[in-house]
Amino acid sequence: MEQEMKALVPVVQESGSLDDKTDSIAFLKLCGSSVVERTLVLLASAGVIEVVIISAYDKQTIERHLQEVEDLGLHIEYMRVSNDGRRLTEAVLAARNTIKGEFVVVPANLVFDGRILEHLKEKEGITLCYDDDWSQHSADTSAKLVVSNERIEQIGAQEGNGIFVGLCKLSPEVFPLLEECAYKGHTWIESLQRIADKFEVKGLNVSDIPSYVPGMRRRVRPFWCKVHSKKDLASCKRQLVASTQKGTLDFHAWYINRHIENKILYYLSELRITPNQLTVLTNIVAYLVSFLFLTGHLLAGSLLTYAVSVMDGLDGKLARIRGRLTKLGNIEHSFDFLFEQSWYVSLAWFLSSHPDRFSPTGALGQAPLKIALGIVLFNGFATHCYMQFKEVMGISLSDCAPFDRKFRRFDGRKNIYIYYILLGVILGVPLYSLFAILIHGAVTAVVYALRACKHLKESDVK
Repeated sequence: MEQEMKALVPVVQESGSLDDKTDSIAFLKLCGSSVVERTLVLLASAGVIEVVIISAYDKQTIERHLQEVEDLGLHIEYMRVSNDGRRLTEAVLAARNTIKGEFVVVPANLVFDGRILEHLKEKEGITLCYDDDWSQHSADTSAKLVVSNERIEQIGAQEGNGIFVGLCKLSPEVFPLLEECAYKGHTWIESLQRIADKFEVKGLNVSDIPSYVPGMRRRVRPFWCKVHSKKDLASCKRQLVASTQKGTLDFHAWYINRHIENKILYYLSELRITPNQLTVLTNIVAYLVSFLFLTGHLLAGSLLTYAVSVMDGLDGKLARIRGRLTKLGNIEHSFDFLFEQSWYVSLAWFLSSHPDRFSPTGALGQAPLKIALGIVLFNGFATHCYMQFKEVMGISLSDCAPFDRKFRRFDGRKNIYIYYILLGVILGVPLYSLFAILIHGAVTAVVYALRACKHLKESDVK
């Protein structure tokens, strides 16, 4: 029977860089949770549920910094070591009796992209993660490697063609060698070099991991950062915020919302609010807009749509920055679609119910409702074409070709339509706003349908 892969998470002590209240980087807060809790979240996401936390701290001390891990389905063992916890070799060796098969070593002061762990898990044999592009990392805090034909030849070299990320996959056969290294007082890097001398050690270059993320419509290079101080933590957080940004956005989202959202996210991520709670709050504010339209407070409702457009982008970013992407979170798009259509229906309902307010002859009649019906139909069809294409092809329609990326900047969607509504309300012609949305939505639906058919047909031919 194949053994479940385990993860060893050494929680090391630090000195000289932290205050008196916290003496481990792993316990510092990063985007609302401790660094070690974030590590456990990523392990669970990668399907590694057997975890051994090794530390000089007692179980109660560590658990105080793990606030939301009960729902992750992890089986956590706590192992206390008698030394100061600074030597990874002794810490890994201490878990020897709990290991039956291959295991990964994940230092708790390492913040990384979950994709690295997922690819490491799938590699066969002893493997070290390295990066051949360390322009954003300090070579002073990461050991240089010499890699040849995907095999690690030397670790801790003066010159190399990569730097050690910190993640590695080992097997029980290395324990006798680690015992010898621990006896001689070798550092972790020296111990890994001894392993490379005796065994075949493969290299996983994080730069080779596919960077395209369909859900974000752009290439996102796998992120990693070693945290040795609070200064490192702040730099790591800025990079995390930047990595949550989706690509191929509309004009409003890219040039306006993006900067506002990232500023808010930097501080919002430290609060205990969850992405799902933020989704609920966004929907409450969105339906307040519908109520304002329905009751004739058109200017207030129009202005509030801009707040909703910003809030709508925060829940997904919050989930990504915390590494807590869930299947439940995907249903948020359906609720977004629903409240958006409620805006057009509410505005149309008010205009039809008060025909004399914006028409001297009172001749509006059912025209606003008929236009709103067309808007809902075209929006629904365009959205379905878009989602169906992504489900079949595994890539967003907006990212298929240069034309699609350019069209995405100005296609019909909420962030564009709110300008039509505000302008129409200010000029006193909100019916024209609905008509403009109808035309824009129809063009978008036609373009989406034609482009989807074109790409799907080309895929069939190939």
